[in-house]
Amino acid sequence: MNVPGLRRPRATWGFLLDVVRAVTEPHADTRDCDARVEVLVAESGIGRTISDVARVFRSAAEASTVVAASRRLASLLAPPELADRLHVVGAVAATAAVVALVLGIAGTERNPFGWVLPAAAGAAGLFVMLLAEPLARAMVDRRS
Repeated sequence: MNVPGLRRPRATWGFLLDVVRAVTEPHADTRDCDARVEVLVAESGIGRTISDVARVFRSAAEASTVVAASRRLASLLAPPELADRLHVVGAVAATAAVVALVLGIAGTERNPFGWVLPAAAGAAGLFVMLLAEPLARAMVDRRS
């Protein structure tokens, strides 16, 4: 695959599209590959051991009052509505972007474009946070 230069923007755009297609559209039958890997893992000694250990932990977690209490607490703390969850996700993204921008300014490394990605993430976070209600309605409408 030849990597075109910037002197030929049309060829460069075609190359980028080819790369994205190669990454996102696998040529293999993924279901068949997944099934073969599952069989391989299930038949291996390591897979059986991990499965046995997970089964012991799962049964212990089901009988544990601490796990039950933490699940009840998490369900009380988690926002039940989709719009509230989107609002929280937007707030977390915006806060992370502000922290990244402040740390980038406080750092000693000179990177003239180091602010672009955090600023874009912050803008996207603010966008999601401010438009959580319409986005939630659109997501619910799209699902149904």
